[in-house]
Amino acid sequence: MKYNQFKKEWADAMVYKILDKEWHEQMLNDAYTLYKDSCEYSAGLSVLEWCEIQYQDVTLDTHTFMIKSKALESNHGNGLKIMANKYRKSMRLPLIDLIE
Repeated sequence: MKYNQFKKEWADAMVYKILDKEWHEQMLNDAYTLYKDSCEYSAGLSVLEWCEIQYQDVTLDTHTFMIKSKALESNHGNGLKIMANKYRKSMRLPLIDLIE
């Protein structure tokens, strides 16, 4: 897998804040190297599967990125749920519960 494809799939699997572009790009380069190395031992891992293993304990409280599916199940997903609830309210659909 080429770097640009890895970068796209990583961005699809994660939620993240870019505070420092150079640091973010270097972190992605390092992650790509780790991904390529791990694929030699665990052939067939998708980027999403690799992220779920590599970043299983990482949260937005401690890092600038987090697995998207985990973020949606935590208080970090409340912002998205609030936006969705505005739409759902206007369409008279049941609201999504927020995480406390």
